Amino acid sequence: MNYMPETEPESVLVKPRPEDILTTMEAEIQQLADRGQLPCPRCDQTLSAEKVVCDVYEGILLTCLNGCGWREA
Repeated sequence: MNYMPETEPESVLVKPRPEDILTTMEAEIQQLADRGQLPCPRCDQTLSAEKVVCDVYEGILLTCLNGCGWREA
């Protein structure tokens, strides 16, 4: 008879990293960017959204995919 524990051992559990956890607003912004629905205010091309976690900032970083240099944190 094989015994299967009801819970996985703690060493197997995957813990999320801070950069993997989005607030509701961050998730909405990320989804809009993923669908190409966030235009660059400078050149009107699509923006990309990336979660950033560092010593001085934590949030979504918007960057123009066209390369016009526009960025917003």
